[in-house]
Amino acid sequence: MDRASLRSTAIDFPPGVSIFAGRNPFSPSGDRLIVSHQDSQRPSDLWIYDIRKASSKQLTYSALAGLDPQRIPPSQLVHYRSFDGKIISAFVWLPDNMKRDGSNPGVVLPHGGPTGQT
Repeated sequence: MDRASLRSTAIDFPPGVSIFAGRNPFSPSGDRLIVSHQDSQRPSDLWIYDIRKASSKQLTYSALAGLDPQRIPPSQLVHYRSFDGKIISAFVWLPDNMKRDGSNPGVVLPHGGPTGQT
């Protein structure tokens, strides 16, 4: 937000979860921010956002060296009913080359709740 005009501008980041990192995310000069960003294809990494240039640059690369995030399919949000009729939300990753015949194994990673989830 510009203090003089009180106009705010959204920070342009890819879809995912972006939060300011640290107690004071501003550089000493106030022209850059440090941001933690993650999405369904990449674990959390640190990025520098240049306020004047309105551009970002990734600083850390936490994915395993042999794992190319571009080859991981993006997640899809799905909903289904549980045994007692409650709607359950889940993220599903489906490989592009997966046979759609019910013969593939699945990995389930339950987390979150009962009071919150990410």
